[in-house]
Amino acid sequence: MVTIIISAIAVFAIAIIMAMTGWGGGNFYVPVLVAAGSTMHQAATTAQFILVATAMAAATALTGFLGHTIRGDFNPTWTIPLAIVAVVGGLLGGKFSIKTNPEHLKRIFAYSSLAAAVYNYNQEMKKVLIKDFESMVRIQNGIKRAN
Repeated sequence: MVTIIISAIAVFAIAIIMAMTGWGGGNFYVPVLVAAGSTMHQAATTAQFILVATAMAAATALTGFLGHTIRGDFNPTWTIPLAIVAVVGGLLGGKFSIKTNPEHLKRIFAYSSLAAAVYNYNQEMKKVLIKDFESMVRIQNGIKRAN
């Protein structure tokens, strides 16, 4: 009972953060559920159910979508094909996961999460390095002007 309560609190916190950042959250739900004692298949199924339940709260998603669309951020030439590919990929992924060894699923999950983390880290570091470089140039230009 304590495990389910801890898992529920963790999933709740994850859901809030994921909703704020526009992520589905499955990549965070799964390790929490596995750490709480679920099998990999149970964790993946639970995470998918959470995503389905979240998707049923379409009013919230629709509001966010409309807000971004009003700002001009909607690009149908990207969104529609990607949505179709995501649905097909989700269906195929679900079909393949049933036939895949849970240990292999853990590795696939770990490597894909690591790849996403490394990519996001590199993107953020580029931004930081560019800002630092621009600051150094401004400081150096200020020193040159003072001389």
